[in-house]
Amino acid sequence: MAGYAEIAGHDNLIEHFRRAVCEGKVSHSYIISGEEHAGKMMIAEAFARALQCTEAVSRQTGDGCGRCISCMQAASHNHPDILYVTHEKSVISVEDVRQQIVSTAEIFPYAGNYKVYIVDEAERMNEQAQNALLKTIEEPPAYVVILLLTSQIGRLLPTIRSRCVEMALRPVSEAKIRAYLERRFQIPEYSARLAASFAQGNVGRAVAYASSPAFGEVWAQCAQIMKRLPRMRMSELMEEVRGLAAAKKEIDQRLEFMTLWCRDLLMCKAAGDEAKLICLQEEKTIREQAGHISYEGIEDCIRVIRETGARLRANVNFDVAVEMMLVQMRDRFQE
Repeated sequence: MAGYAEIAGHDNLIEHFRRAVCEGKVSHSYIISGEEHAGKMMIAEAFARALQCTEAVSRQTGDGCGRCISCMQAASHNHPDILYVTHEKSVISVEDVRQQIVSTAEIFPYAGNYKVYIVDEAERMNEQAQNALLKTIEEPPAYVVILLLTSQIGRLLPTIRSRCVEMALRPVSEAKIRAYLERRFQIPEYSARLAASFAQGNVGRAVAYASSPAFGEVWAQCAQIMKRLPRMRMSELMEEVRGLAAAKKEIDQRLEFMTLWCRDLLMCKAAGDEAKLICLQEEKTIREQAGHISYEGIEDCIRVIRETGARLRANVNFDVAVEMMLVQMRDRFQE
C-alpha cells in the first residue's frame, strides 16, 4: 500500500485528503470515481493508511509515515481496521453489505482511530445493497469512513451520492505519466513516451502498456504497416489485412497506433524541426512522409481510421472494412 508520493497526478484530490487528515475534518463517506486502472484504489489506500498512521507526523503531512506498525500492516493488507468489501458473484449483494459493513460498523476499531471500509467496483451493488448501506451512511458511527470506488458513478443511487463527498479522477498529463514511468519503473524514454501518449491520461493503463512485451511488438507491427503503406502493392496490402484479422481482438489498439503515427505527421508539417514526435524511433520516415502528404490527406487518414473503428464496433465484415481503410489511406499518401 503506497503513500501519496507514489501516485502520479491527481494533485487536487490528494491535497483534499491531506487537508482532511491534517485538519481533522474527515467525512464519513466518499465516492472516488474514474476510469478503470486510473488510480482509485491507490488513492483510497493512501488515504486509509494516513488515517490509521500512529505517528504524529501524519497529522502534519496528511500522509502515513510508512514506518509504524499501522503503516506496515496497511502495506501488507493486514490492518484490522482497513476492511475491503468482497463479493463472490458478479454483483455486491445485500447480504454482502449487511455482513461486511452494516453488522460490523457498530464494533469499535481494534487498533486505529478509524474503521475504514473500501468498496471497490461499488457500481456492482444492486439497489437492495445500496439501500442497506444507506442507513450506515446516513447515521454512521463517528469512527467509520466508507470509500466507494467506481468507474460508473451513474449506477449509484442519488440517495447514496447526495450523502457522500464525490471525488472524480481526471486524466493525468502525458508529461507526468512519462516521468512517473521513467522514475518508478525505469522504463526507457521512448517506451515511456509511447505508453503515456497511448494511455490517454490513465496511469494504470500506461504502466500496463509499458510493462508488456506485447505492447512493443504490436507497435512495431503497426509501424511497419505505416512505413510501407505508401508503396504497398495490393497483394501486400491483403497480406496485412490477414495479419490484422488474426489479431482482431486487439484491433482498437492497432487503430490507435496508426492514429498516433498520423498525429506525428501533422506535428511534422505544422512545427517542422521543432515538432515533438511520439514515434521518435521512426522520425526519419515520418519526416519524409510528412513532406509528401498534404494536411488534408493526413486528416482524411485519421477520419478513415476512426470511421473504421466505428464500423468494426457495429460488426461489419472485418476484412472488407480494414481493406477499405488501408486502400483509402494508401491513396492519400500517393496523391
